[in-house]
Amino acid sequence: EDLEPRPVDLAFSELLNADPFFEGVVPAMRAARKWTGRKGHLAPERLRVHVALVASPDGAREAATARAEIAAWGARFGLKLGALSEALGDPGSYRYFGSADVPISSSAVAWDLRLGKDRPEEDVVVDVVPTADGLAGGAVVWFEAPLDEGLVLTNAPGAPDHWGRLVCGWDTPLALRAGVPVALQVSLDDDEVDVKPA
Repeated sequence: EDLEPRPVDLAFSELLNADPFFEGVVPAMRAARKWTGRKGHLAPERLRVHVALVASPDGAREAATARAEIAAWGARFGLKLGALSEALGDPGSYRYFGSADVPISSSAVAWDLRLGKDRPEEDVVVDVVPTADGLAGGAVVWFEAPLDEGLVLTNAPGAPDHWGRLVCGWDTPLALRAGVPVALQVSLDDDEVDVKPA
């Protein structure tokens, strides 16, 4: 990004992570486009970011445990901890990298970017469809980054990878009905993806 461009046939980057934007693949490939011109090739040339629901009950369990602990300490020592409870209010999601969370809904593409040309919108809303009745404790995020025809970098669930997947767990589970679409707000802030019910 800091070098003076000169013509190259191929610009390659693997600036990908379980959170697909975190390592800066979009600005790096935008800068690389100046090097490849119209005839050179970017690899990857696209970035597709998918999202689906997961059971992931840990976020809700941890939030409930934290609230119970605050209440217990307040009662035990006669403390007024309302300000602490308010500070813990809506944290957004509990983001972590995992490899065991299995989607319990269809997936949706939140972003499909031509690297070197497109910029992601900060907020998008997508619909996913639960495959069974139950509870969703969050959403899982993964990417596909085509390098060439038939050659794709991905951390999709079930695919062998070293990245794992980004899971955005929620402090309140979402009740699901099989076949009834659920709207998710997928946000990008400071190159970090977050997913919440819309």
